[in-house]
Amino acid sequence: MLLLPEAAPLAALLLVVLLMLTLRLRSCSLKAAPITGTTLGSIALVFYVRNMQRDGINDKATFYTDTMSSSHLRGRRSIVPCANILGGGSSINFQMYTRASASDWDDFKSEGWAANDLLPLMKRLENYQKPVNNDTHGYDGPIAISNGGQITPVAQDFLRASHAIGIPYSDDIQDLQTSHGAEIWAKYINRHTGRRSDAATAYVHSVMDTQDNLYLRCNARVSRVIFDGNNKAVGVAYVPSRNPGRPELWNSRHSPDSRALRRCNAEMLRGLDIKVVSDLPGVGEEYQDHYTTLSVFRVSNETVTTDDFLRGVKEVQQEIFQEWETSPEKARLSSNSIDAGFKIRPTEAELKEMGPEFNELWNRYFKDKPDKPVIFGSIVAGAYADHTLLPPGKYITMFQYLEYPASRGKIHIKSQNPMSSPSLTVAS
Repeated sequence: MLLLPEAAPLAALLLVVLLMLTLRLRSCSLKAAPITGTTLGSIALVFYVRNMQRDGINDKATFYTDTMSSSHLRGRRSIVPCANILGGGSSINFQMYTRASASDWDDFKSEGWAANDLLPLMKRLENYQKPVNNDTHGYDGPIAISNGGQITPVAQDFLRASHAIGIPYSDDIQDLQTSHGAEIWAKYINRHTGRRSDAATAYVHSVMDTQDNLYLRCNARVSRVIFDGNNKAVGVAYVPSRNPGRPELWNSRHSPDSRALRRCNAEMLRGLDIKVVSDLPGVGEEYQDHYTTLSVFRVSNETVTTDDFLRGVKEVQQEIFQEWETSPEKARLSSNSIDAGFKIRPTEAELKEMGPEFNELWNRYFKDKPDKPVIFGSIVAGAYADHTLLPPGKYITMFQYLEYPASRGKIHIKSQNPMSSPSLTVAS
């Protein structure tokens, strides 16, 4: 399994689009999580901080922990958060509008999956609500993209600082080509309603409102895939994720031959006493994911940030909630306060300082693909942190993401029990 950091979210959306375009037979969608909510915490973007908390109470996310500790993390283990709600990450995450580089798609070397092949689908899913000087975006799709309700002043400071160190301003660094520039970073949010624009609302609820051939089962986990006599997948068996018991079946045909298939190669499947239908040695290997580091900085008390809201100052919270009640499309709640960011590639001088190991990777992977950034970063108007551990005051946070880590990991099942967490190695 190879996950390209930026391509993966868009790939999932594109697959949903393809499903909707070809949906003719009765279909079933299973999700080991509750249905997307309509509470303020679900529709107002600023609550992504709470949605991503690992506090033993939050059930909107599942946190997978690396099975191996790392000396590079001082003996700690990496944590990989995953959405546990209908709509996936689009229902709870940061909602930063990010697209893959064209070469990410071209690297698949699969017919029909080149960037030029997929651009019509990318445009079809978008309701792009920003002014732009290129033709790579769509304007009639179900997924809204805008700057959100407000842009904080620190975003403009960020753009000026970026320009001062040689990172030029761009009106769009999500055009599949730009790999070195800074922008006011868009969000998956509808500027007319102030609400997050999620996949469940766009592609599941809307279909179920008008069609009767999509069946949705939440709080369920697939226990096995059902194959017919020709080894064609025709259905699944699943168990309730909260009170697992006897498996239930969903079939697209009658009387299939039922056999098990898991995300493992044949050797691992046989070791778990699971019958092999198809041997796919690469499944579960080559796990790649972009990681982020967070740097928190103290700023002046006059700076506009979300800190007082996040630390629970009642007067500030009441003011911000009232904004939402009066004009949600202009409210601070209709933003993630991540209003600016950049994608960058190193200069020739910087490459000389990076040493032979990185330069070997650069020459092999980046040099001849000028649309690939090495890193992207963004600024948050507030501390993305536990405010009970911080002194009073105002903060900003810098996110730094490595776009294409050289390390690879793997993910495999550990038992026949669908409720068991997988074995995860983030990097090796």
